[in-house]
Amino acid sequence: TNGSWASATPDQIVEDVNVGMTAIYTASGYSHAPDTLILPPDQYALIATTPMSATIPDITILQWLERRSFGAVKNGRELTILDSRYLPGIGAGSTDRAVLYTRGEDMVRIGGALM
Repeated sequence: TNGSWASATPDQIVEDVNVGMTAIYTASGYSHAPDTLILPPDQYALIATTPMSATIPDITILQWLERRSFGAVKNGRELTILDSRYLPGIGAGSTDRAVLYTRGEDMVRIGGALM
């Protein structure tokens, strides 16, 4: 929602992730908040190495999201954040894609079948 993360502030990146999580939570009928986030490698590297703020330089955006994102708070456990080389350029208009979901065989449906 805030455009390119390369020029976004840490707060804007956190907002983007939380907006995605709350949209999924709402779409699930308020029954499941995502517990996993998969990002393209460049975005993963950015959040893994960028401090959350100048006043808290020893906590990265990645660590903040793992512990304090909407999904982490709602689920009562850390958000799993991974990267995938398959996500750059596969979004709408050849943009990069991120994936948010809840891990579990009873949660993922592909083609109407339980996976």
